[in-house]
Amino acid sequence: MSLGNRLQELRKKAGLSQEDLAQKLDVTRQTISKWELDQSSPDLVYLVSMSDIYDVTTDYLIKGVCQEESRCETTQIALKDNKRFILGLFICTMCALVILIFLALSIIYPWGTLTSFGYFEGLMGFLLGTKTIWIFIVIVIVLIGGIVLTVKEVYF
Repeated sequence: MSLGNRLQELRKKAGLSQEDLAQKLDVTRQTISKWELDQSSPDLVYLVSMSDIYDVTTDYLIKGVCQEESRCETTQIALKDNKRFILGLFICTMCALVILIFLALSIIYPWGTLTSFGYFEGLMGFLLGTKTIWIFIVIVIVLIGGIVLTVKEVYF
């Protein structure tokens, strides 16, 4: 694999456009394009900067190999740069916290509710009695979306 192909693969796996990378390196998008097409090569300063951005060694960028095997994994870009993964974790955490609050409230304030479907106690009785069932349903849907977002970023 050529240097240009490695640069393009790392950029895409990091979720960056050529424009995004160009802004980080303070070069033009055309410069990034030329590097990726092997029409020119980046200077050492840019190679070092890209190794920091992609969390790989300069050996990996230049040769495609390195001694620190864990840093050479192109599929494991640093999580600090993966905004969607962090957003998914944040959504999951907040939704789980709200669900726990609903559970705690249903224990602290036990509620029994009689509906046309039957008599409900516990969490369901509390949600129906306080008419917060729709809020709870929305929170569960958002939680599922957060889980999908997180899993998508880890496995795909």
